[in-house]
Amino acid sequence: MAKNTLFSKPMIGVDLGGTKIYTVVTDETGAVLGSSKKSTQGKKGFDAVMRRCAETVNEALEQAGLSAGKCGGLGMGVPSPVDQNTGAALFSPNLKWHNVPVKKTMEKHLSTQVFVDNDVNLGMLGEFALGAARGTNTIAGFLVGTGIGGGVIVNGNLIHGKNFTGGELGHMVVLAEGPPCGC
Repeated sequence: MAKNTLFSKPMIGVDLGGTKIYTVVTDETGAVLGSSKKSTQGKKGFDAVMRRCAETVNEALEQAGLSAGKCGGLGMGVPSPVDQNTGAALFSPNLKWHNVPVKKTMEKHLSTQVFVDNDVNLGMLGEFALGAARGTNTIAGFLVGTGIGGGVIVNGNLIHGKNFTGGELGHMVVLAEGPPCGC
């Protein structure tokens, strides 16, 4: 019987959030071979966070018994709109980032191909390909973490929109005297 494969090689996935970094290494079927989790420590700045991301990748790879070179690449979700031409995170209020070179930096740290997108966009792609939205062609969803984000897929295509902010919820006052928005 043939193996049901998603990819031709193992893959690395990184979920970078405002409070935690979670990395998995999966085999060709999507089964988790290794994982690692660390606090983000965003106050230490972009370079420190990128080093922590690379550490989680290396720890997950070690647990999986693989090297980055044996994998098909790395997909990374970040809490920011992402310029799809450069892989730069454009604005992350919870991390205080403005136009930072996530893709370029991670590729230097790990010597592997890196794909970067908004974390909720990638979450919606996961649901579309493997989860609750499997078999549909149009979905919208929202995820709540340190912040709240949205992602939209129409006719099988992820919507990035103008300025790469498609699917973002915008801002609204929930509690008039509540805490100010991170941005």
